Amino acid sequence: MHKSRNLLYFTIFFTLIFTLLVLIFIIAQTSANASSGLGPDAIPSSVDCQDSNLTKCCCKSGHLYPQFACSPPVSNFTKGILTLGTFKPLSNNRSRCGAPAPDDHSVLYGDGDGDEGKKKKLVSLSTGWFEKGRRCFKQVEIKGNGKTTVALVVDECDTQNGCDEESAYQPPCPLPNIVSASKAVWTALGVLTCDDDDGSSCSSDPRFGWMDITWSDIIDDVHEDQAASLHLSAASDA
Repeated sequence: MHKSRNLLYFTIFFTLIFTLLVLIFIIAQTSANASSGLGPDAIPSSVDCQDSNLTKCCCKSGHLYPQFACSPPVSNFTKGILTLGTFKPLSNNRSRCGAPAPDDHSVLYGDGDGDEGKKKKLVSLSTGWFEKGRRCFKQVEIKGNGKTTVALVVDECDTQNGCDEESAYQPPCPLPNIVSASKAVWTALGVLTCDDDDGSSCSSDPRFGWMDITWSDIIDDVHEDQAASLHLSAASDA
């Protein structure tokens, strides 16, 4: 009886120790990836903190935002979070991919505000996945909501820098596994908002702006000098 009880106590003790070690390992890995944080300097009153997709897009004074140097490993079915991004010409939004040939951002982005710009299926990737521009003007396949679409990588969702004049006082990309997509990507995946409906009433999909997806590289990537001419104006999948 005593031996059985001692064995039970030992098993419980060993399990608790093992669980504690696993938790310490997870915390250590998270700390190694995320630095202590980044906060804003004083934001000039002239800066417009309103954004069409966010209630307040500027950093908050006194708040530290996490920074991430790495992203999860890429596979054929890389898990990520799809967010809503806006894509404008370089002069307004500082794309880290520059422009494809011909050197004209309006080919990709339209005027940044008009309907033509909203039809492009474009994405920016978290810093680790962006790989210092290696995926610029390459296509990725995105799966979500039971549908599949293809989008073009045109920018980085910077997980390390932000809260300064260069970033328009916006925070760093919030997580290392973000795929920030234009509205056309969301539409292609069948996740809609009220303004997609011409009727008198509608119900926005609650996932719009933040949804679990998987993505993968496409082997036959578009070369940057062809990127401006292939499928960039299509609002839906072929």
